[in-house]
Amino acid sequence: GAAVIADNTYGPLRFRPLQHGANVSINAGTKYISGHSDAMIGLIACDRGSYRRIKRQVAALGCPASPDDCYLALRGVRTLALRLNAHEQSALRVAEWLEQRPEVVRVLHPALPSHPQHALFKRDFSGSCGLFSFQLSDAFSAEAVDAF
Repeated sequence: GAAVIADNTYGPLRFRPLQHGANVSINAGTKYISGHSDAMIGLIACDRGSYRRIKRQVAALGCPASPDDCYLALRGVRTLALRLNAHEQSALRVAEWLEQRPEVVRVLHPALPSHPQHALFKRDFSGSCGLFSFQLSDAFSAEAVDAF
């Protein structure tokens, strides 16, 4: 069968792809993991059956992480849980506020009960992060939207 690869950039510490059947989990480590804008790193976690293929590809592509970027990512890991909790709380407050705004048609944040896949999110995730989107109403002029 086909390998299942999950991009877990949204859910570090909040979702465990390998426990949900993925063979490989990737994560953009420059975002939440590193916590700063000074590292360029990606992370790969995989099951035993995928390990050798992943290791060969990383070596063939010449893209292993540098020691400096690994150090910087480890620095960010120390505060990851605290930062994710703060991101989660702040994003939910903003998302709830946006739901009340007349300029906003809908807010797409899986931790909100109004999200169409909220039950799935609650089943599989232990929390959320700061990433979400919203749709603005067409009823407002471009100037009004820009001012928003």
